[in-house]
Amino acid sequence: MQKTIKKFQPLSELRVYQILNLGKQFGEYAESFGYYGESLTLDEYHELYGFMEFLDEVGGCGPINIQELWHAYKVPCRETLKVVDYWKAEFAKYKNY
Repeated sequence: MQKTIKKFQPLSELRVYQILNLGKQFGEYAESFGYYGESLTLDEYHELYGFMEFLDEVGGCGPINIQELWHAYKVPCRETLKVVDYWKAEFAKYKNY
């Protein structure tokens, strides 16, 4: 039996809007995720909630890097982890103020 490999899918525009909106309104992601959680299937909920925890760990996201961070979350490898380290360092600069 041949195993099918799922191709990486970027976040939809709706999910991008929802995630950015949560960050803007509440300043954190995982704790405020219930706001949109009821509109998701169980699989989507678990996957996106894990991503929200990941974003809280990174320090946030914005329109410029949300798809990059989603890719790093979905396909963790040396290159994507460099992206995560870069954005953690960038967000840390602003949290010091």
